[in-house]
Amino acid sequence: MRLARRLAHVAPSSTLAVKQAAADLRARGRSVIDFGPGEPDFPTPAHIVEAAKAALDRGETHYSAGAGLPELRQALAEGLSRRGDTPLEASNVVVTCGGKSAILYALLALLDEGDEVLLPAPCWVSFPEQVRLAGGRPVLLPTLAEGGFQPDLEQLEAALTPRTRMIVVNSPSNPTGAILEDRLWDALAEVALRHDLTVLSDETYLDFVYDGRAAASALSRAAAFGHRLVVVGSFSKTYAMTGWRVGYACADPRLVQAMVTLQSQDTTHPTLFAQHGALAALQGPGEALAAMTSEYAARRRLILEEMATVPGFRCAPPDGAFYLFPDVREAMARTGCADDAELALRLLREAGVAVVAGSAFAGPGHVRLSYAVSRDEIRAGAGRIRTWVREAGQ
Repeated sequence: MRLARRLAHVAPSSTLAVKQAAADLRARGRSVIDFGPGEPDFPTPAHIVEAAKAALDRGETHYSAGAGLPELRQALAEGLSRRGDTPLEASNVVVTCGGKSAILYALLALLDEGDEVLLPAPCWVSFPEQVRLAGGRPVLLPTLAEGGFQPDLEQLEAALTPRTRMIVVNSPSNPTGAILEDRLWDALAEVALRHDLTVLSDETYLDFVYDGRAAASALSRAAAFGHRLVVVGSFSKTYAMTGWRVGYACADPRLVQAMVTLQSQDTTHPTLFAQHGALAALQGPGEALAAMTSEYAARRRLILEEMATVPGFRCAPPDGAFYLFPDVREAMARTGCADDAELALRLLREAGVAVVAGSAFAGPGHVRLSYAVSRDEIRAGAGRIRTWVREAGQ
């Protein structure tokens, strides 16, 4: 069988691979503490589940509008308008099968073969691969922990070419937890206008920020961006709905319609009763989100305390999301690991701890740990890592 050439340039998801490797070890009887997947360990709030059940009982199991449930699009438009400086309509919103589909549809709608997309790195594992799937070329712009993982504007300007079409940003960031500084939103809007670029802002983790910080949405500068802005979000993290597969994009109505066309030839639309659950998430009480955020804040403090005692792990406090992205180059040297991928592999096999290698996020010399796990697992996992580094380094 001859596979398509595009697959030679696309890697499978590293985070899902780690999840599967941990599951395989557990199936063989091994104890594994899994810091790998970016998945809330909380149940979906009951009122959301009940809304989906009620939709099933009503027979909401057939086709619906390709752009998404009209009531859900309107509720999203109203909620997103409160983030920004420009009123939005339902025509600005498309509901998709998770935020990942929204990103891919935007890329497919905007990129021609060979077009370039600027990606501040470290970045989410799927950004470069989805750009390649859409026929584009990802251009990585390395950022530094010492600078808060903020994009460098001079570096960005220097990377622009006649083929540059888009800039993709993610704030708060997966994997670093960095929040884009307000001044950079203004700068990105100015660059987008001057060079006729589209900025895609992935705001999946916008609700998870700590230490009194605030994370601005790109929609706060919507008037400056004009039609050159795409904002993507998801119900997966905010409402612990990862398996429901409901996300959305907010954009100029012309781009939204193009994305609806793509969706019509792909999934048709997201599952209808799942969309009713998403509508209940938006319209229901906010106590569950507040409780999750409070618990993540406590876990963040705990994992920083625990990992500070691990030799060779240097941890910058994340401002948002629910990941820690420590620099492990000293630990690599202590344990004789050639790179972060080997360190992650040995931690899994020898210590029973699953982490994701930083190189998967274009952040070599780091690993990513999700603290969307219980406090007991954080203590136990950090203890295993601490013991392994000390013993492997002897």
